[in-house]
Amino acid sequence: MELDQRRLHAAHQLGEAILRFVKAVESPVPPETAHNNNENRLLRVSKV
Repeated sequence: MELDQRRLHAAHQLGEAILRFVKAVESPVPPETAHNNNENRLLRVSKV
């Protein structure tokens, strides 16, 4: 039973981490961190 609870908790944590990652990837780059230098430019996945 305790193992099931740990697996459930680990799965929840993984889901939360994936959600944070997806939100970070999909969010636009804030103007203060955007650079005109093409080497440092971040693109949305859909643009790549």
